[in-house]
Amino acid sequence: MTGSASSDEDTATILRRTVDELTQTVALMSSGNPDEFYDIAQRSTKYGSVNPENGPVLLEKVERGKVEVADGKDGEAGKSTKASDRFGSVQGMMMRGLRRGGEGGMS
Repeated sequence: MTGSASSDEDTATILRRTVDELTQTVALMSSGNPDEFYDIAQRSTKYGSVNPENGPVLLEKVERGKVEVADGKDGEAGKSTKASDRFGSVQGMMMRGLRRGGEGGMS
């Protein structure tokens, strides 16, 4: 095996792990049931790739955002508060980047 082939395999493995972590993080943030993350059995099954230190921080930010929207403190009226509405689906963006062979989409 050449050095280049090994490097390509390493890059593919790292990319797969990153995609898994991002996909699971998005699933956690949109689950509506943050207690799943604090249940070790469910966390290891559903969110095993989510950083255990970052998960609670992200959940707190999601909860804080929900409260602000409910209180009418979401900034400018009429604008979408959902990140997916503003930026598109993370999974869709990642898949487009993978189809292009990883060029330009991620660095």
